[in-house]
Amino acid sequence: MVCVRFEGRAVRARSRDCSITQAGALRGVVLGAEFMYALARRRRPQGACEHMSKLSFEQSKSEGGIHHRLGLLVGEWEGTTRTWFEPGKLADESPCRGTIRPALDGRFVVHEYEGSLQGKPMAGMAIHGYHIDADRYETAWIDSFHNGTAIMFSKGAAGDQAHRVLGSYGAPPGPAWGWRTEIEQPEPDRLVITHYNVMPDGQEAKAVETVYQRRRAG
Repeated sequence: MVCVRFEGRAVRARSRDCSITQAGALRGVVLGAEFMYALARRRRPQGACEHMSKLSFEQSKSEGGIHHRLGLLVGEWEGTTRTWFEPGKLADESPCRGTIRPALDGRFVVHEYEGSLQGKPMAGMAIHGYHIDADRYETAWIDSFHNGTAIMFSKGAAGDQAHRVLGSYGAPPGPAWGWRTEIEQPEPDRLVITHYNVMPDGQEAKAVETVYQRRRAG
């Protein structure tokens, strides 16, 4: 286990383990979902509810829609990840690479990345989406350093251009801490992913920031 200290209080960080198992498990979920989706499309009758849902999804995929904005994240990326274990005290700065691809006809995007933390390899994967009926962003995230063998599920109200979601993780023997994620694309070829620790009293501190530039072929 790793002990992270915020304002004099020690908090257990999640252990580094099972990166290959985690990535394989989440990748299996994505592939399984894609297979079941394709199978369902062959068998399911075209009812009124499905037709309306399809219309909403098509609208969301059109220019300016949220699924269209998710699609703009797709590509090959490289950049730098910075990590803080204490507020304002940089613990690590390392290069990273990532791939974002669409899943289920653009309903979701899957982000797979790899880099290092304090000289040790690190990798992770996240599924990002927009739940049309609930009008909210949703994310499922695994990471070989931060999450151990857990999958973190996060959600957040749809609002401006940024994808903002909030999850949580256990910090025994105390209460759970929040983990807020923001994904912003200020320019077509620039992507910023920021994670914040949210303390039980509501204070926030930047924990991880990845700044990507789109990687061009050749």
